This record gives sequence, structure tokens and C-alpha cells, in this order.
Amino acid sequence: MLVLSIAWTLIFAGFPAIRRPKGLLSLTLASLPILCWLYGPAWVGLNVLAFLSANHLVGFRGTSAARWRRACGLILAVVLVSIIVQGFVLDRVELSVYGRLWRWSLFDMFLLLRWVMLLWEAGAGKIRVLNAQQFLVWTALPVTCVGPFLRYTHFLPQWDRLVEPRATRGPSGLAWWRQFLPVAAFVAVAAGIHWLGVWVVQLPHGLRLCLNIFLLTPWNFLLVAAAVFRTQEILGQRMGLDLPPSFDRPFGRPNLSDFWANWNQSVTGVFRDLIFYNRWGCKKSYPYLNCLILFTLVGLWHKPNYYWLSWGFLHGCGFAVFLWWRKHRDTICPVAWRSRIPGRTIWSAAFTYVFVCAMWTVAAVIQKRFG
Repeated sequence: MLVLSIAWTLIFAGFPAIRRPKGLLSLTLASLPILCWLYGPAWVGLNVLAFLSANHLVGFRGTSAARWRRACGLILAVVLVSIIVQGFVLDRVELSVYGRLWRWSLFDMFLLLRWVMLLWEAGAGKIRVLNAQQFLVWTALPVTCVGPFLRYTHFLPQWDRLVEPRATRGPSGLAWWRQFLPVAAFVAVAAGIHWLGVWVVQLPHGLRLCLNIFLLTPWNFLLVAAAVFRTQEILGQRMGLDLPPSFDRPFGRPNLSDFWANWNQSVTGVFRDLIFYNRWGCKKSYPYLNCLILFTLVGLWHKPNYYWLSWGFLHGCGFAVFLWWRKHRDTICPVAWRSRIPGRTIWSAAFTYVFVCAMWTVAAVIQKRFG
């Protein structure tokens, strides 16, 4: 996908005429075979269903409350079907072509998130007109297919700049290339961590386990993900898109709230808006319950299995405890007492870091025990 993003950027830079509605449509259609090869033919069919369901909500003539109920029903149906299909390992189709076995995924996590968010925005009345061409380009944008996540309502205001050859597209020349220096640093450090992982095999089991849990695995994942997402943001900027940031130094944050506010921000923001602030038809909100629902669904969004289910539930419990502490901390431990604790910010950041890293391992243990 990163190669396809680079190809789009080069085409945009070398052929300004492509930055027209018809030219952009042609480029999108030319990219569809590659996307079908990556995700399978079902990817096209699911996007068609997403467009038809959202277009139904946009053209709905009933009351806003009735439209919203219908949107909630569609969202629930999409989520349940996705969980059932993936939970029973039905999300992959195997097809033998000339003696070679091809495995095509029926469900993609970012496709599912785009579908749900599109229905939510259409049901809330935030989308007045659903244009087929704009939807197709938004769906096939290689810089957003695997993140950062760009909402449809955030994409529409940028459409004119995307199809305008003379539109300003951020820094150019050496200043644009300088933006890749942090990406190169991320990749270099990740490569060093990978080499270190090969070396620590020789260490005692306990020390090797601690290094893998609290240093090598989390930092390697973060650096690789940050490098890929930041590259997509830079390439999108060159196309004329302002993509939301994704990773902003999440490790070292003083609490879970700050950690999740800076970890995969574009996706975290979607789940926050959909679930955390949801009152579920009640007069008041239930933040502790919403925490459990939110993180459990985040886990299931990754994959419906014991690992991600337990990972999400544990994080939901941890975040609920944090919210309870933040609400009652002045009663339990007054500010005057807390101010006397030496290095309390460092201790808080260390506890948050250990909790986040440990949950990956605890979830793996649960998966091994029950999976």
C-alpha cells in the first residue's frame, strides 16, 4: 500500500493534469485492480454495499430521529456480521488458480471502520449529498486505506484542493524532503531494535522476557507504525490532503488518558466519538460502562478472538479505574499530600508504560490458556 501511495504522489507531481475530477477518477479506477489483488474482489462489493446503505440514509425522507434509528440498526448489523464472519474464520476465501492458492480477505479493519463511521455521519445528518465519484476516491485513497483514518466529512472540504492543479500543497523542494528525516530515524532505530532482539536470545530466559515485553516489542511496533503513518501523512500532504496525525510520542505519557490521546489518534478519535460520549438513550452518561464497551469493541475491531477480546476488556478496566481515581483523588489523596511525593510525574508515567506493555503479554497468556 505504501508503494501505491508513492506512485500516486509521483503521478500527482509529474502530471498536474491528473488533478481534475475525470483524471482523478481514471487514476482511482486504474488502482482498483491492485486494491482487489491486495484485499480481494469482496473489497469492491463491500464498498458498494457501504455506499448504498449510506446513500439510503442520506436520501431518507423521514424524521431525523427515524433516520438515526435506522442508522444505528445498520451499524449494529454491520458490526455483528463482521464479528460473526471473522470469529468463525470465514473472513478468508481460498481459491486455486493455475495450481496456486490465493487467500482473499472478506473484511478489512479499516474498511469496517470507514463503513461504520460513514453510516454514523449519514445518520446524524452530517452528509447532505453522497457523490459516487467522491466516495470512490475517498475509499481508494492509498494514503488512508491502512491509516491514518480520514472521515468522509473531513475529506469533502478538501475535495476542491485535491482536484485543483494550482492548489498549495505544503512545503516543496528540500523542505518537503526534510520531513522524512524523522521517518528515517524511526526506521533506523526499529532496525537496531530488531538486531538487538536477535542478540538477546542468548540472555537468560527471565531477562530476555522482560526486555521483549517492556522494551523491544512495544518500541519496535510503535516505531514501525509511526514511520508508516507519518510517511502516509507526508505523501497525502503532497497530494493536497491534510491527514490527521496518528502517533505523537505516546510512551512516557503521565496517564492512560494522555497515552490514548496520542496513540493512533485518528482511530482513537472515532471510537471516542462513537462510544465514549454516547448516552445510549439515557439522560446521563455512564463513563465506566462506556470504557468497557469502547475498549472491548476496539479489541474486537482488531480481531474477534480471545487475545484481542481480553486485551480490550483489560484496557477498559484500567481506563475505568483511572477515571475513578481522577474523580476521587482529591478526596483520597489531597493535592498537598500528592505534591510531597518526589518524582510523582515520573512514577505516573512509568506505571502507565508498564501497564500498557504488560497488557499485550497478559492477553497473550489468556489466549494461550483459553484460545
